Amino acid sequence: MCLIIRKQPSNYLSFAFFMIDRHCLGIKNVIVNCNVTPDVIEELIDKATHNLGPMKEVSPEYFHNLVYGAHDYAESIGFRPNKDFSLAEFLLNPELVDDGIDDFEFGMDGKPYFISGPDDNVQKILNILNRTVGEGNYNYTYGS
Repeated sequence: MCLIIRKQPSNYLSFAFFMIDRHCLGIKNVIVNCNVTPDVIEELIDKATHNLGPMKEVSPEYFHNLVYGAHDYAESIGFRPNKDFSLAEFLLNPELVDDGIDDFEFGMDGKPYFISGPDDNVQKILNILNRTVGEGNYNYTYGS
């Protein structure tokens, strides 16, 4: 999960949580909202930390390289970002993407690696992978 928070001119905050799959699907999910108070953000961070573990602060360049790198990789193998990405993208700055994007590994061992989640349409995803990279040119694991 990646979280970006921006202060609005009104002193309220906007935020976007991105669920990133660096191995295959890119931007799997996005939660985006605006006009929230710092208390709401603090509560959100507390819940995320409780459920996912501690968050790590990173540079703006690192954050943007990860988000846009995962987006571009997934798109190159046939996957579009979550529909709310277009809203969340208003909080991003593509100009912050730099050469550090090349330091990220997308896919695994040079190929897409799909790990199915509870809400994934597995057959549809496998069909896309078969069409775009070819059968045998990706790995996958069925979740429980």
